[in-house]
Amino acid sequence: MTVGLNMAHNGRGALRPAHHSRSPPFIVIGLLVVIGILGFNYWTASSKNSLLSSELQDIKLQLKNTRTSHLSLEKRNTELLDDVRVKTDTIEGHEAHLKQSRNELDKVNSDLQHINTEADELRESIRSLHVELDDAKRSLSECDAELVSWLISNQCPGINIGRINVDGRPVSCKPSSLTLFHGHRARLLRS
Repeated sequence: MTVGLNMAHNGRGALRPAHHSRSPPFIVIGLLVVIGILGFNYWTASSKNSLLSSELQDIKLQLKNTRTSHLSLEKRNTELLDDVRVKTDTIEGHEAHLKQSRNELDKVNSDLQHINTEADELRESIRSLHVELDDAKRSLSECDAELVSWLISNQCPGINIGRINVDGRPVSCKPSSLTLFHGHRARLLRS
């Protein structure tokens, strides 16, 4: 006896339709949609990946440039700090030398002031000595005049007193008879 339904070897074929090689159209359409979505996602992911890869390369290049700049700036900073230290030491040396020079200048100014004070005192002393010398010359002239008048009045011709020549005859008076006036010396020269 044959049954009207087509049976498969395992007994489940009775529920299947009779066309054996064809898939339902919604499965094919669903698979095509899934393949399209997967393709679109792959294409989007691939383009994002290539964009991110190029950005990563740019960032790596920027990082390398930044490191190079940073190292260069650190080296330059170290050189500048060394220059600042050297210049600071130089300035401190110049300040010490300037301080020493100022101290020496103050000492020289003090010595100069002391010398100027001494020079003023010596000038004043020279002025007073010139006044005393003028007084002594005047007194000597007066004494010479008195001596000459005394010699003339005592009739002692031929005596030379300093530059004063009373007369050119031989000395007839004794030198012991001369009196010295006001502590000044009278020099008697025989002609």
